[in-house]
Amino acid sequence: MSETTTRPRLPRILIVDDTPAFHHQVIWGLRKHFEFRSTEKLDEFWTLLAKDNGFDMILLDLALTPDNEDKTLGLEAVKLLREKFPEIPVLVVTNHPDYESATTALQNGAKDYLAKESYAEEKWNDKFLSVIENAQKEMQKPQRKTGNSQNSKPRIFISYAHEDKEYKETFLVRLKALQNHCFDMEIREDSQIQHGHQWQPEIDRLMDGANVFVFLTSKHLFASDFVANIEITTALKAHKEGGALILPILLAPSIWKSTVLAKFQKLPESKEYLSQFQDHDEGWFEVDKVLVDMFKREFPTSVHRS
Repeated sequence: MSETTTRPRLPRILIVDDTPAFHHQVIWGLRKHFEFRSTEKLDEFWTLLAKDNGFDMILLDLALTPDNEDKTLGLEAVKLLREKFPEIPVLVVTNHPDYESATTALQNGAKDYLAKESYAEEKWNDKFLSVIENAQKEMQKPQRKTGNSQNSKPRIFISYAHEDKEYKETFLVRLKALQNHCFDMEIREDSQIQHGHQWQPEIDRLMDGANVFVFLTSKHLFASDFVANIEITTALKAHKEGGALILPILLAPSIWKSTVLAKFQKLPESKEYLSQFQDHDEGWFEVDKVLVDMFKREFPTSVHRS
């Protein structure tokens, strides 16, 4: 009597995009790893989803129609999907890199973003699996209590070396965008110290009560006695006693792995340092994604409600 073997179920992906060539490219290239359904029309998509919501991921074009250049249709669809089908992760796509729309989509509930022009079978296969696996882990993970009050907001202190001021200014722009459109938050850094005030007491004041410590790491940061003796020590104490979050952002090669900051998850994730990205916006967008997920998880009441 012969035994029958059951083939493992392939993850199911629903593609929503108005470009047949894109459907063909993705389905043909990744057909061995995923089972696909696809539709070109938004109304057909909602009808299909109402009948069959057993998908492991939705791949959604933010534009959806050629004349929808501001991506409003796609962004609204992401928001509605979060409300009606929160268990299905959404990965959004655009024809060309559009990090502003992608950040809004993440805030609306999308899990990740890809630009169609970056299509590569191995890269997209890995991204699809990552989104699906992370969503499954989130569904299984019990809600954990942290040292951050459910009624609190991110109070972010930025530690950096003055030689890296240009990176700090870029990071501030990214945080300001999140502050304006996504979260109620405080941003604290040394340019807020007024002339005529003593420097160290003012830095101490900025660090006091911070619950997110961001370190823009480089050889210059680790060469600073003040960072080593005051800022890192204060952050570690806040982490131990109050559950403060510590986030190293690696700007360039340094001794980071030999420091106490190596115990914490670093950014970016896909490369070792931000300086390795040919397009720095792509690297900073990785940081945006982690911050959006982190703040929604750790500070849920700080989210702007539209």
